[in-house]
Amino acid sequence: MNTVLLALVDASYRFIYIDVETNGRMNDASILSKSLFNEKLITNAFNFLLNRSDDVFPLRTNLLKPYSRIGTLSQKQKIFNYRLSRVRRIVENVFGILVSRFRIFERPISVSLDKINAIVRASCALHNWLRTTSTAYISAGMIDTETWMRVRLRSDQQVQGLVDVTKNIASNNHYRNAAAVRDKFAEYFSGNGSVSWQNTMIH
Repeated sequence: MNTVLLALVDASYRFIYIDVETNGRMNDASILSKSLFNEKLITNAFNFLLNRSDDVFPLRTNLLKPYSRIGTLSQKQKIFNYRLSRVRRIVENVFGILVSRFRIFERPISVSLDKINAIVRASCALHNWLRTTSTAYISAGMIDTETWMRVRLRSDQQVQGLVDVTKNIASNNHYRNAAAVRDKFAEYFSGNGSVSWQNTMIH
């Protein structure tokens, strides 16, 4: 039997939430819907925005996903998708680091499901501890790099201001409300939050 690791990670390549209790035959949307994390997301208990760079999870005011690539995208939409994909790389890199450092994940684990779940939890905890305490834990080649990988937004106040604006969008239609939030970020990434190379990267 398979199990799936649903995880939330931070910009420092650390796990901040994991769920390993789910039957691996379930699809990603079902895994999310039955998780404690989803309950917290619905009630906005975390009070922050999340990135999910694929079409499996629904677009919400606190869960960003790219504009659909079906049809023609505007310049702002392409830039938004590119900037969102940069965030996704961190998530992919965390899983890559975990597999590189804990080789047990390179092949099927022939133990009971409850032991697999315990192994995954322990590995994630050790990963976080090593990531925090060891400068040698992540070596060159374990993470994707771009010449401009480290992007500093203009200021925390500016980003918080954008988040505050998105909270004030009023609508009875949840999708329209979520789409308006995404449009606000697309506007920001093409305006005050732009970076010099983004136009080159989307062509």
